[in-house]
Amino acid sequence: LMLSSQEDTENADEDWKRECFLHIASRDDESSILYHRDLPFLMDTSTKMSEFGLALDIANEIVQSIRYRHNKQVLEDVLKHLETISDVAVKGNDGELNATLLSQIITFFNVIAPCLEKHQYEIDIIAELTKLLEQCRTEKTKNTSYTSTNVGACITCISENAPPSKSL
Repeated sequence: LMLSSQEDTENADEDWKRECFLHIASRDDESSILYHRDLPFLMDTSTKMSEFGLALDIANEIVQSIRYRHNKQVLEDVLKHLETISDVAVKGNDGELNATLLSQIITFFNVIAPCLEKHQYEIDIIAELTKLLEQCRTEKTKNTSYTSTNVGACITCISENAPPSKSL
């Protein structure tokens, strides 16, 4: 009984910490403007917490931020997190591609590319999209519960969210 109570307290404490983090990190929370928000830290932590939608929102803020959009190291970190989130989206849940998350990632490629070009650090969107498609095909061969429907969903995500010149 004592152990159960301690576990409940620890879970409640973790939930409270998560809630506080989301309170500061998410722009959806009106009071987030009251805090100094270290966007790279928040993006990193969001990714580690598997809050991938939030991590992408923060990555978008970074790209739009005067403070961070000229910092090549921060932009490279955004790309690393984007790769991590892409892997999660492709693997999906229970053999099903996370099309919503994948669509957000593909859309974000269009946002980050111009920022990176300013630092002579180009991102080849076509290569990135091809890599996503190859990841889906590889996952299909490795994972028996991953069906060819997922590859089709990946193609659909690309065609609906990438510029036509990049997705053909």
